[in-house]
Amino acid sequence: MKSKIFTGLLLSVVAVLATQTVVSLPENREALNLTIYNNNRALVQEIRQISLPAGVSNVRFEGVAQSIIPQSLIVSGGGFRVLEQNYEFDLISREALLNKFVGREITLIDQNGVLTGNGNIARVPARLIANNFQPIFEVDGKIVLGFEGQILLPELPENLFARPTLKWLVQAQRAANVKADVSYLTEGFSWNADYVMLLADNEKNASITAWITLTNQSGAAFENANLRLIAGDVNMVAPQNQMMRQARMVMSAPMMAEDFGGGVEQRSFDEFHLYSIARPVSIRENQTKQIEMFSAPQINVQRRYRVRSGQSFPQPVSRRGGGAAQDGEMGVRHDVVSEITFQTGQRNNLNLPFPRGVVRIYRKDGDKNVFVGEDNVSHTPINEHITLRSGTAFDITCFVRTTAQRQVNDRRSEFTKEVSISNHKRENITVLFEEIIHGNWTIRSNQRHTQVDANTARFEVAVRAGQTTTFAFTATVDR
Repeated sequence: MKSKIFTGLLLSVVAVLATQTVVSLPENREALNLTIYNNNRALVQEIRQISLPAGVSNVRFEGVAQSIIPQSLIVSGGGFRVLEQNYEFDLISREALLNKFVGREITLIDQNGVLTGNGNIARVPARLIANNFQPIFEVDGKIVLGFEGQILLPELPENLFARPTLKWLVQAQRAANVKADVSYLTEGFSWNADYVMLLADNEKNASITAWITLTNQSGAAFENANLRLIAGDVNMVAPQNQMMRQARMVMSAPMMAEDFGGGVEQRSFDEFHLYSIARPVSIRENQTKQIEMFSAPQINVQRRYRVRSGQSFPQPVSRRGGGAAQDGEMGVRHDVVSEITFQTGQRNNLNLPFPRGVVRIYRKDGDKNVFVGEDNVSHTPINEHITLRSGTAFDITCFVRTTAQRQVNDRRSEFTKEVSISNHKRENITVLFEEIIHGNWTIRSNQRHTQVDANTARFEVAVRAGQTTTFAFTATVDR
């Protein structure tokens, strides 16, 4: 009985070893979908036709991303099932080939006859004994270092691959051409939005163009892919297969669509936004590609200036010039930040969400465009304000000094500050002065203020051209 069982197992092993090998190339793709996330991940879904023999066979599925996450792989299709799968990433290279031949006989091409000593070109049998930083050979019992000629190898090892490959052991019910639907996650893909804003001379209007910038460092090229982009932060704590199911839902779920123009369609799903490119897109390996997302020729914007005090500690400087502070008195100078703010939504010709990215701001100077600043924008839905910091105002100064400070009791303190804002520009301006206060606070001041949040008091200060506006406030704080 044991003999029969052993014989059956032996025949099974022999049958597996003798199976045919079928090679599937990227050129055999019938469909390719690529969904790229913001977090260096992409979902690849492709359909290939594979000619399988009946019974058990090996399939080499070539051309997958080198940065594939093997645990995320899903293979489906009728008429076959996968018994075993392997990801082969030991690629052909000089070092890999030499490493496979350590301890084996090879042939050296001695161009100058150094090894033979006769000065003539010759083929010299040798044994590769090591390949650490450089190959080391044994020729006629002697060790050869620093050989600079050609090295001939007898064959290409079977376990080296020209490109990343999935290797399956499959079983087919009958010989047939089957369609394999293959999906997997890969690292090495990223995308973000890049925006170009051109301010009009009046600084009240601007045009803005959004570009999709995507980078492929996955280790594979993808030709004529149906490209989709997910804007939003996908939770990566869940197991990979769970994310795969969620990603496949994103690809197939019905959604309300909005055409951006230019062949980009925006879809809302779950907590994310999905952008579909209407035309096939080819993305080569190690390539950065830009695709126009949308363009808004005229939107309303506002230039404003902001100062924040209380959360940072600028260096004291001597205040000289007009205003309440006298010569020689010490004040603390704060940067006056220049900002561009606008609102998304239909009323401002921007009825679309803004994916995370960088906005680069330009302004017209005659017939030339001058770069005046850039800032990051977070994922922003429709009908929300976006504020961009363009830089620090050169011609506006703000000095703050503490004129009084006392501890009322164990829990209550009080301080008084004097603020002087000077406008050296030729036009009138409004500056938002914000004081950061931690605790339960109230403020007394002749200057009107509002409470922005639990820790921020905001003063809206009008400053005429060439003049200085000074005001004071007293804050009472309970801790």
